[in-house]
Amino acid sequence: MMTKSGKGTSGRARFSLYIRPLQISSRYQGTGVYCRNLVRHLMKIDSENEYFLVQTRRSPWSEFPYPENFRPFPVRRFYEQDQRLAPFLDPILTPCDLARLRPGVHHAMSIHYVSWWLPCPSVVTIHDVIPLVFADHYMRTGLKHKMLYRFARKADHILTPSEHARRDVHRLLQIPLEKITVTYEAADDRFRPVEDPAALERTLRRYGIRNPYLLYVGGFTKRDPRKNVRQLIETHRALRREGFREIQLVLAGEMGDYSRALMEEIDGSGSGSGVVFTGYVEEEDLPGLYSGARCFVFPSAYEGFGLPVLEAISCGTPAIAYKNSSMPEVLGDGGLLVDDQRPDHLHDAIRTVLTDADLAQELRAKGLEQAKKFRWEHTARKTLAVYRQVCSSRSGG
Repeated sequence: MMTKSGKGTSGRARFSLYIRPLQISSRYQGTGVYCRNLVRHLMKIDSENEYFLVQTRRSPWSEFPYPENFRPFPVRRFYEQDQRLAPFLDPILTPCDLARLRPGVHHAMSIHYVSWWLPCPSVVTIHDVIPLVFADHYMRTGLKHKMLYRFARKADHILTPSEHARRDVHRLLQIPLEKITVTYEAADDRFRPVEDPAALERTLRRYGIRNPYLLYVGGFTKRDPRKNVRQLIETHRALRREGFREIQLVLAGEMGDYSRALMEEIDGSGSGSGVVFTGYVEEEDLPGLYSGARCFVFPSAYEGFGLPVLEAISCGTPAIAYKNSSMPEVLGDGGLLVDDQRPDHLHDAIRTVLTDADLAQELRAKGLEQAKKFRWEHTARKTLAVYRQVCSSRSGG
């Protein structure tokens, strides 16, 4: 039985978490990774409060055994979450669902799951404000994003995955800094150095890779100028011209129109033999893919957090990234940060890592130490503290 205060008859607080990201095709990427790990670690640290996991009736999520205080809350939807109508219909239907549930706090895992109004206090995770930072590319038909950001402003509290994202949310959405808390993300426990040569060889053979290779992991199904994948391909081509003929460039990520167009461009140039497009990589294969690389390169122009970089250094792989957005927070001195206005600096950094064995070993050691600073348990504890803070402020406690 639920009460008007958002507490059950036991007096425990009731929280609802919108976990529909775990029911769509991208559940192993971005918001899905965040959602899964946050829920999993809340299950570990909190046996006191009640949690309702809001999800559709179709394909209910049950990856982990539910503790006694965690329950699914199935809702009816006549459309799939990744359909275009979802961002317009969910903000209308979710308040009706929560009017029945009446939680003390509701958590939307990204701006794509916010609502125009809610019958309870709310927390929203804003992973980044990329559509606002790159408005020319993302906001040309920006009705959806403008609507969602407007709804997000109404939340009682905002979570961001980095201090840089926190500052950008404050600057671009005019949300007071005291209403925004940083809850860093983390790499899964499975991301650790794979040292078994036979296991590494099996992984590389599965994706048509041979040593030595540079690695990029990320999304490029659609054209995304901030990822700078084409620039990375050009840098690799220059290295091959300079004598690094054996080095492959491995581009790991699900294929789409843009990645296929890149593949055609490379093949048409007559110099594409050193580039490997893996397509989708199975979760269990990623640690081996990272561990086998001579260097992980991430030339993104902007990241709310940049999880692939953290995964790479957790596997002991030297990493290079552009010195912008959240990268100094995530990579720290655990890798090389280069000027994003100087592509030649990226080229020089890769060349140095490939030729200086002592530096590569130093980066491996520093990267592993840097990775230890990020733990999903810390994320869950800070998130729970925000839930309690919102409950307390709304109840006047």
